Amino acid sequence: MISAWDKSIELLARTEISSSDLDRKLRSRGYDRKEIDETIARLYAAGYLSDERYARAYIRKYSASRSSGRILRELQQKGIRPEAPEQLLEEIYQEEDRTEASVLRSLIRSRLRGIADPGEKEINRIYSWLLRRGFAYHTIRDAISDIMSERV
Repeated sequence: MISAWDKSIELLARTEISSSDLDRKLRSRGYDRKEIDETIARLYAAGYLSDERYARAYIRKYSASRSSGRILRELQQKGIRPEAPEQLLEEIYQEEDRTEASVLRSLIRSRLRGIADPGEKEINRIYSWLLRRGFAYHTIRDAISDIMSERV
Protein backbone atom coordinates (compact mmCIF):
# COMPACT_ATOMS: atom_id res chain seq x y z
CA MET A 1 0.00 0.00 0.00
CA ILE A 2 1.23 3.48 -0.88
CA SER A 3 2.13 5.61 2.15
CA ALA A 4 -0.22 8.31 3.40
CA TRP A 5 2.47 10.88 2.58
CA ASP A 6 2.73 9.77 -1.04
CA LYS A 7 -1.04 9.59 -1.43
CA SER A 8 -1.37 13.09 0.05
CA ILE A 9 1.24 14.50 -2.31
CA GLU A 10 -0.60 12.85 -5.21
CA LEU A 11 -3.89 14.45 -4.12
CA LEU A 12 -2.33 17.87 -3.50
CA ALA A 13 -0.61 17.81 -6.90
CA ARG A 14 -4.06 17.86 -8.56
CA THR A 15 -5.67 20.67 -6.59
CA GLU A 16 -5.57 22.70 -3.39
CA ILE A 17 -7.26 20.68 -0.65
CA SER A 18 -8.22 21.41 2.94
CA SER A 19 -6.80 19.46 5.85
CA SER A 20 -10.26 18.12 6.76
CA ASP A 21 -10.87 16.92 3.18
CA LEU A 22 -7.45 15.31 3.11
CA ASP A 23 -8.14 13.64 6.46
CA ARG A 24 -11.46 12.30 5.17
CA LYS A 25 -9.92 11.02 1.93
CA LEU A 26 -7.09 9.26 3.74
CA ARG A 27 -9.49 7.66 6.24
CA SER A 28 -11.68 6.40 3.39
CA ARG A 29 -8.60 4.75 1.88
CA GLY A 30 -7.92 2.84 5.09
CA TYR A 31 -5.00 4.72 6.63
CA ASP A 32 -4.81 4.66 10.41
CA ARG A 33 -5.37 7.77 12.53
CA LYS A 34 -1.75 8.05 13.73
CA GLU A 35 -0.31 7.95 10.20
CA ILE A 36 -2.88 10.49 8.98
CA ASP A 37 -2.14 12.91 11.82
CA GLU A 38 1.63 12.62 11.30
CA THR A 39 1.26 13.11 7.55
CA ILE A 40 -0.93 16.20 7.94
CA ALA A 41 1.52 17.68 10.45
CA ARG A 42 4.43 17.05 8.04
CA LEU A 43 2.50 18.59 5.14
CA TYR A 44 1.79 21.73 7.19
CA ALA A 45 5.43 21.97 8.24
CA ALA A 46 6.61 21.57 4.64
CA GLY A 47 4.13 24.21 3.43
CA TYR A 48 2.30 21.80 1.13
CA LEU A 49 -0.95 22.08 3.06
CA SER A 50 -2.57 25.33 4.13
CA ASP A 51 -6.19 25.85 5.10
CA GLU A 52 -5.77 29.60 4.65
CA ARG A 53 -4.50 29.11 1.11
CA TYR A 54 -7.43 26.78 0.44
CA ALA A 55 -9.87 29.36 1.88
CA ARG A 56 -8.39 32.10 -0.31
CA ALA A 57 -8.75 29.95 -3.44
CA TYR A 58 -12.30 29.01 -2.48
CA ILE A 59 -13.30 32.62 -1.85
CA ARG A 60 -11.77 33.75 -5.14
CA LYS A 61 -13.61 31.01 -7.00
CA TYR A 62 -17.06 31.75 -5.56
CA SER A 63 -16.98 35.43 -4.62
CA ALA A 64 -18.47 36.45 -7.98
CA SER A 65 -21.52 34.21 -7.66
CA ARG A 66 -22.34 33.75 -3.97
CA SER A 67 -22.93 35.89 -0.92
CA SER A 68 -20.15 36.30 1.60
CA GLY A 69 -22.33 34.68 4.28
CA ARG A 70 -22.82 31.57 2.17
CA ILE A 71 -19.11 31.36 1.38
CA LEU A 72 -18.24 31.56 5.10
CA ARG A 73 -20.84 28.89 5.97
CA GLU A 74 -19.51 26.58 3.27
CA LEU A 75 -15.94 27.02 4.52
CA GLN A 76 -17.08 26.16 8.05
CA GLN A 77 -18.91 23.09 6.76
CA LYS A 78 -15.68 22.01 5.08
CA GLY A 79 -13.89 22.33 8.40
CA ILE A 80 -12.00 25.46 7.41
CA ARG A 81 -11.68 28.01 10.14
CA PRO A 82 -9.24 30.69 9.03
CA GLU A 83 -8.01 33.06 11.72
CA ALA A 84 -10.28 35.90 10.62
CA PRO A 85 -12.61 34.71 7.84
CA GLU A 86 -14.45 38.03 7.49
CA GLN A 87 -11.13 39.85 7.20
CA LEU A 88 -9.95 37.32 4.59
CA LEU A 89 -13.14 37.87 2.58
CA GLU A 90 -12.79 41.64 2.80
CA GLU A 91 -9.16 41.39 1.70
CA ILE A 92 -10.06 39.38 -1.40
CA TYR A 93 -12.98 41.68 -2.25
CA GLN A 94 -10.56 44.63 -2.09
CA GLU A 95 -7.96 42.83 -4.22
CA GLU A 96 -10.58 42.13 -6.86
CA ASP A 97 -12.20 45.57 -6.49
CA ARG A 98 -15.56 44.00 -5.68
CA THR A 99 -18.27 44.35 -3.06
CA GLU A 100 -21.11 42.01 -2.24
CA ALA A 101 -23.56 44.64 -3.49
CA SER A 102 -21.74 44.88 -6.83
CA VAL A 103 -21.76 41.09 -7.15
CA LEU A 104 -25.50 41.02 -6.48
CA ARG A 105 -26.22 43.76 -9.01
CA SER A 106 -24.05 42.05 -11.61
CA LEU A 107 -25.87 38.75 -11.11
CA ILE A 108 -29.27 40.45 -11.41
CA ARG A 109 -28.25 42.28 -14.57
CA SER A 110 -26.95 39.07 -16.13
CA ARG A 111 -30.26 37.32 -15.42
CA LEU A 112 -32.26 40.25 -16.82
CA ARG A 113 -30.15 40.50 -19.97
CA GLY A 114 -32.27 39.79 -22.99
CA ILE A 115 -35.56 40.22 -21.13
CA ALA A 116 -37.18 43.43 -22.36
CA ASP A 117 -39.98 43.60 -19.80
CA PRO A 118 -39.57 41.03 -17.02
CA GLY A 119 -42.83 39.91 -15.48
CA GLU A 120 -43.57 38.71 -11.98
CA LYS A 121 -42.66 35.13 -12.89
CA GLU A 122 -39.15 36.08 -14.10
CA ILE A 123 -38.56 38.33 -11.08
CA ASN A 124 -39.61 35.52 -8.70
CA ARG A 125 -37.19 33.16 -10.44
CA ILE A 126 -34.39 35.67 -9.94
CA TYR A 127 -35.31 36.03 -6.24
CA SER A 128 -35.23 32.25 -5.77
CA TRP A 129 -31.97 31.90 -7.65
CA LEU A 130 -30.28 34.61 -5.56
CA LEU A 131 -31.70 33.30 -2.27
CA ARG A 132 -30.11 29.92 -3.05
CA ARG A 133 -26.80 31.73 -3.44
CA GLY A 134 -27.13 33.11 0.06
CA PHE A 135 -28.20 36.70 -0.51
CA ALA A 136 -30.71 38.21 1.92
CA TYR A 137 -34.25 38.82 0.70
CA HIS A 138 -34.30 42.52 1.57
CA THR A 139 -30.96 43.08 -0.17
CA ILE A 140 -32.23 41.36 -3.30
CA ARG A 141 -35.48 43.33 -3.18
CA ASP A 142 -33.64 46.65 -2.93
CA ALA A 143 -31.18 45.77 -5.70
CA ILE A 144 -33.91 44.56 -8.07
CA SER A 145 -35.97 47.66 -7.34
CA ASP A 146 -33.00 49.92 -8.11
CA ILE A 147 -32.13 48.08 -11.31
CA MET A 148 -35.74 48.03 -12.52
CA SER A 149 -36.07 51.77 -11.91
CA GLU A 150 -32.85 52.34 -13.92
CA ARG A 151 -34.34 50.42 -16.85
CA VAL A 152 -37.39 52.66 -17.11
